Amino acid sequence: CEGENWQDLSDEAPAIRATALKDFHALAVAVTRKLVLSSLYTAQSRIKAKQVIHPNIRKAVKVKDVEGALASAGMKRDSRQYWATCARRLGLQVHDTPFEDGAGLGADNDEPPMSYAEVEQQLLPCPEPPAQLTPRVVRPWKKTNAHTIDFDFSDTSSANEEDTDQVTSSSPSSDDEDEATLEDEYEELAVHDEVNEALLYTVNALPKTHRTQEAVEMRVRLDREQERHAEAIDAQGNYEEEKAMWTLVGKSPPEPLVKPDQVKTPPKSTMRLEEVHDSGAHWRNKLEYASEPKFNMGTTNGQVSEPVNDDGRNNVTSQKARDILEACKWRNTAALQALAATDCGFMTDDLRRQAWPVLLGVPFEKDDLDDARKPQTGGDWKELPRHRDEDQVQLDVNRSFIYYPNNQTEAELDHRKRELSDLITEVLRRYPYLCYFQGYHDICQVFLLVLSAPLRAPSLARLSALRIRDFMLTSLDPTVDQLRLIP
Repeated sequence: CEGENWQDLSDEAPAIRATALKDFHALAVAVTRKLVLSSLYTAQSRIKAKQVIHPNIRKAVKVKDVEGALASAGMKRDSRQYWATCARRLGLQVHDTPFEDGAGLGADNDEPPMSYAEVEQQLLPCPEPPAQLTPRVVRPWKKTNAHTIDFDFSDTSSANEEDTDQVTSSSPSSDDEDEATLEDEYEELAVHDEVNEALLYTVNALPKTHRTQEAVEMRVRLDREQERHAEAIDAQGNYEEEKAMWTLVGKSPPEPLVKPDQVKTPPKSTMRLEEVHDSGAHWRNKLEYASEPKFNMGTTNGQVSEPVNDDGRNNVTSQKARDILEACKWRNTAALQALAATDCGFMTDDLRRQAWPVLLGVPFEKDDLDDARKPQTGGDWKELPRHRDEDQVQLDVNRSFIYYPNNQTEAELDHRKRELSDLITEVLRRYPYLCYFQGYHDICQVFLLVLSAPLRAPSLARLSALRIRDFMLTSLDPTVDQLRLIP
């Protein structure tokens, strides 16, 4: 071109400048660095996890490490689908007009624009889902017959539109149907990517079995459904707050507020991944406890005797259990304190269930127990005024019972949480001068799991009011005074 100037090419101003190319280069370098670092981290995690079994594993970055980094970053393996649907997202009109010499880019075109479905069909003639796994669609709360991801960009109404309307590319109803179809396809692709990441790219390699894939997919779908439910709840709250703000200022919003639709609570997950594949996270529960060898500290000719054998250990354990029961019978707190300080403490929950109330001074007679459960406030605790810390109690209770017990169903754990909340709330309402602290619910959780129902509240009340009261006051001065006693 003469002068190599853009004015010799066209009368229009340039659509892109050199600074845009610099920005694109900086963005490409940043994304590449992020992908390289993520790939190295994924490879290191895989190598570190497998070195325990295969010490001579090759330290190299594999293709699946890069794919795992892409999946973790939420990046697609290619951008064909992104560019193919660009016209629909931006509302562009696309014409299928071949470029001819002398016609120019700005030549008049009398042909109607292509429909979005036709554009996407031209740009994606043979769309294929990722080949690592065949995604399965399992939706118990929605009817569907799809078992594989397949794109369908056919325009069913294009023939009628060409005869009736040469201006618009498709009717609103067909566009809505296309958008709904694309949303379903995007959802299936997103579910497939998450399942693919869980089965192929996690450090704990999961077996690629049908049952494992089904369990992971069900969990992913339920999690995504719960995320959508949470977003809908947030949208409802935003709508109510914005409406209240406009009412408060006495003005109408510039645009009418759109009230979100009511959403149904999604079902809870009834299958845990640990039930399908044991990752070894709870390996301690499978170990059988064996106490340290017990030595007889009495000496014979200056020599320490040999450790007690199994029969002797059983005899010692049985004798200790009898001593604990005897001390509980006579309410001998001094003997119980000495036995609690020995190896293994009270040994079993059955013995703790009898010894703890004695140490705390809880009466055992029915009349005395009823009196102990009704201090000066009296009456049913549910009728007492609400405690100021009950909201924080509920938050901590919702996070309890995560690690133990691990052999109960979701319904049983929910019942446990309600019992724990009632136990803490009863003590705080009966003793309103006490303040709740984080960690108190762990103490109450142990009492709930060990003691019987009639003894839980009286025991916890005496522990709170008589043993740890200084740590449950509004001021930290008593706590600081006790900490100063530590040498």
